[in-house]
Amino acid sequence: MITNSTGPIGRRGFLRGTAAIAGAAGIVAGIGACAPRDQGSGSSDGGGAPAGEADPDGHIEAAISYELGTNGYDPMTTSAALTVAVNWHTLEGLTELHPVTREVYAALATELPSTDGTSIDIALREGAVFHDGSPVTPEDVVFSFERVLDPENASLYSQFIPFIESVEKKDDTTVTFTLAHPTGVFAERLSTVKIVPQAAVDADPDAFDSNPIGSGPWTMTDSSAASRIVEFERNDDYTGPMPAQARTMSWQVIPDPSTRTNALQSQTVQAIDSVPYLSIDQLKAGAEVESVGGFGLLFAMFNNSEDNPFHDLKNRQAFLYAIDMDKVIETGLSGQATAASSSSTRGTTPSSRAGARRRRPRSRGRRSCCSAMPGTAVRGSGAR
Repeated sequence: MITNSTGPIGRRGFLRGTAAIAGAAGIVAGIGACAPRDQGSGSSDGGGAPAGEADPDGHIEAAISYELGTNGYDPMTTSAALTVAVNWHTLEGLTELHPVTREVYAALATELPSTDGTSIDIALREGAVFHDGSPVTPEDVVFSFERVLDPENASLYSQFIPFIESVEKKDDTTVTFTLAHPTGVFAERLSTVKIVPQAAVDADPDAFDSNPIGSGPWTMTDSSAASRIVEFERNDDYTGPMPAQARTMSWQVIPDPSTRTNALQSQTVQAIDSVPYLSIDQLKAGAEVESVGGFGLLFAMFNNSEDNPFHDLKNRQAFLYAIDMDKVIETGLSGQATAASSSSTRGTTPSSRAGARRRRPRSRGRRSCCSAMPGTAVRGSGAR
């Protein structure tokens, strides 16, 4: 992660700032958080202002490496890194995963649910409303889960909650989950389903897909479809635990790494994600570089058909034993990773996206803007 050297803030302050992404399909984290105050050096609250003390009326200007994707923003179907990262800032599940620690916390739920038993009641957060002003209701929760679980909708996220047999309204503030069996990761898996207003989805599914209505700390005001800039405004009606720390935020969509790096160096933006490994030393000359764990996992895939040599387990083992993983990490990944010990990203991540702190090939990466491959990300004034 990189911050302009004219007043960087701490990593946790940067990551906590916005409140909302981290992980779909191995992707990652959003950029948003603390907007700098004018420090008397001629800077403003706009893009390029130096990082510093958070200004609740400030603006965050960031550059993000991922394209918009082709399947819209509907959280039931979208899987593109950019759209998922946006949804992490604008939508909420009953629970969410902290973008830095990956610890689960209660979002639209009043508290973390029990993991014992097969019938579990969850009360909704008092005062929670969607961006259109309508209250979050048990009916909306039931609708959100049923649409994901419905096989006809072919939702990618249904595979994360196969143990849920039904979701029903218990009363005006509570829903009841019936599970096929007790599930230790029940609270964590609830975060994969974002709660949406049934009335808005039923009224115009296409409009909802273009600009979904959620209850998160940010409201998206421009989807970047034409402008190539995703625009956000703070949701002042947000009642959850991760409020936005600035009034407005912009993500410039800049896939080219050189252009993204130049934008930070020229102070056109305050933060960027996915810094190329070879640019780290260059950026250290005028910025603070930091790495945090991400979700990128480099792996070998074998043709396991019977007529292929790799069908033999010993051949697959020999191939992997022949690789000097430490040398791959040091020379190919510039030391920005740690050798993976499993295919799970829980508790270990390496890929870099808004910072970079060593973890495993999984390469480094942050969690607010998506990070599935090695890199390093940058920040200037904040990122969730």
